[in-house]
Amino acid sequence: MAENYSPSRYVGIFLVIAFAFLGGWYVGYERQTPFPFGAKVAEMATSTEGIENVDLSLFWKTWQLIDEKYPFANKPNNKERVYGAIQGLVASLGDPYTVFFPPTESKEFMEQVSGTFEGIGAEIGIRNNLLTVIAPLKGTPADRAGVRAGDRILKINGTSTVAMTDVEAVRLLRGKRGTSVSLELGRETTAPGGAKKNENISVTIVREPIDIPVIQTESRKDGVFVIALYNFSAPSAQKFQEALREFKASGSKKLIIDLRGNPGGYLEAAVDMASFFVPKDEVIVRESE
Repeated sequence: MAENYSPSRYVGIFLVIAFAFLGGWYVGYERQTPFPFGAKVAEMATSTEGIENVDLSLFWKTWQLIDEKYPFANKPNNKERVYGAIQGLVASLGDPYTVFFPPTESKEFMEQVSGTFEGIGAEIGIRNNLLTVIAPLKGTPADRAGVRAGDRILKINGTSTVAMTDVEAVRLLRGKRGTSVSLELGRETTAPGGAKKNENISVTIVREPIDIPVIQTESRKDGVFVIALYNFSAPSAQKFQEALREFKASGSKKLIIDLRGNPGGYLEAAVDMASFFVPKDEVIVRESE
């Protein structure tokens, strides 16, 4: 997730189901008397199969304790608490590519995959519990400033990123064109002799409008045509088809599809592109339940 969010695939159906369930619960909760401790999920959603024996008494007890004991219980509000509960539910899967976006974050994500926003141009995500650069986008301010894939973002404008989510980081990294953001990066380098060492690097980057690069092509003199694919965003499949036409017109006999630094994106886009090479009716992706 990111200054550009970067899940490899998005399980939208699952998240819609999760949101619908908890969203429906929230409406009922606000309009009725709270459920007693020890209530089962079946008492809240009798039409939901397979989870009748899930006991939410601890959830409700925690909710009540927050209301009774926490001095700022009205911050976050009830809706934000529900969003947080759903995020925790999805996070419990332990899958970095399965996430839930509340409305604001969802809007930011859709802006990213549509292809334009204002920021520094770096794909970021949480790796080994550290905010990490997945890849700087080619030709963007982050790329020109020397930010590298694998750099750990230690501070943003002097604020430590310890325990910071990638969504929070996105909000700090994005901003109006012409404004600047300061980063402290941790980078692993190789010293003479092969020894590894860590060094901290400080950079200040001026934000710009970012048109997310999708594809770059090169017809080499050795007869090899190269398609460098930078992400699987909404326009990727169409751009890829255009690149294949360019490959055919070039007369080249060999094709390289360069996916280095590609942080992922829409599963549907990847399937569409794979369909140019896989015979009709052949399985490209199989999802097990």
